[in-house]
Amino acid sequence: MAESPLRIRRAYEEGYRKRQNYNKGMDQWTEETGKREFWHLYCRPF
Repeated sequence: MAESPLRIRRAYEEGYRKRQNYNKGMDQWTEETGKREFWHLYCRPF
């Protein structure tokens, strides 16, 4: 295990926060276009 658990956890939390912000924006977009299911199945970059 090269990475320290703390660094891994910090990176995970930052990624999680970014993902939450991203999902918030995408939920808005998908509701407007009616493509929520398609987006969540095929287009998630995380």
